[in-house]
Amino acid sequence: MSIKNVSSRLRRLTLLACFFPIAACTAGVGEEATGQGSEQALASDTWAWGYAWVNASGTVDPTYSFNSTNGVNSNSGTAGVYSVTMPNLGVSGGNVQVVSYGSAATRCKVSGWGPSGTSMRVGVYCHDVHGALAASPFVVFFNKGIGSTDQRGAHLYYSGSTVSPAWSWNSAGGTNTVTHTSTGHYVASMPGLGFSNASVHVTAYGTDAKYCKIVGYGSGSATVRCNDTNGVPADSAFSLNFTDSTPRAHMVGGHAWIDSATSASASYQKNQNAFSCGAPGTITVASFSDVTYPGTHIAGETWPTMALATAYGDDGNFCKVGSWSSVGNDYKVHTVCFTPSGATTTTRFTSSFMGIYPGPC
Repeated sequence: MSIKNVSSRLRRLTLLACFFPIAACTAGVGEEATGQGSEQALASDTWAWGYAWVNASGTVDPTYSFNSTNGVNSNSGTAGVYSVTMPNLGVSGGNVQVVSYGSAATRCKVSGWGPSGTSMRVGVYCHDVHGALAASPFVVFFNKGIGSTDQRGAHLYYSGSTVSPAWSWNSAGGTNTVTHTSTGHYVASMPGLGFSNASVHVTAYGTDAKYCKIVGYGSGSATVRCNDTNGVPADSAFSLNFTDSTPRAHMVGGHAWIDSATSASASYQKNQNAFSCGAPGTITVASFSDVTYPGTHIAGETWPTMALATAYGDDGNFCKVGSWSSVGNDYKVHTVCFTPSGATTTTRFTSSFMGIYPGPC
């Protein structure tokens, strides 16, 4: 199946759903919005999602870009301040995850998202380890799960004081909450989600150089730590995504918790292959960095793919996606981690990989 055929299939599914009339976003999460949207050509809530890899030149590489309405994602901005546009995804709410890409010690975060006309506009800021704005490639992922029957999980935006219902979703119907336990430390509770094997990612929110990571997670909960640019715990707003398979549930790919140089815990991983959406093998890791998702690629076929990584542990270390590529019938995601000062290090992290072929599992 070609990319064109997959995109056409998703477009047909989108057109079958009722259009969702969006409202103007409030200040904060919606700071990237520029005006009231319309119903024209908007995605439904079920299929409102997209991702993009913005490369070193500041452009979106179409090979690693997807839009559930078949729109062409784009980016403007350079030198650490970016604005990604996803056409026809201008619905309210949803969730955004951002991770820096490459081998340099840069960190990226989301500065805001919301509808701009019929498009979704996502702001991204990237910094070096000294806190200065820095040009950096990155991966950005937007997803809205509300109303979707193929989603099991939750996402939320925490403003630093509250979880706004407008940007909070829980497939079990529970009310997501965040408890501030100490400086820079939080517990996100997602009631009703009776599973702990999940794809868990968090990204700091704002324009400063603070960054966030996962300290632990279990059945319907996740502990988050946010740091200042020196790796010291610091209070911060953040965006969190928790799903039972891939970041967008039931797509080809998977997730894993990497807890040692050669171990991806069997209790905290899931893999869905590209042939039958089954689990063809165990996700493996080598040298605390290279995570292999078996059976997620069909030789000779190409389709848009995405990878995410979030550092894990109660310290100042951070991680980013170094690269990802197909190897035979597998995909391998290379993750790079750093100390707060920018030295490469080995540390635990959560990893996710996702592709659209051959469609929802």
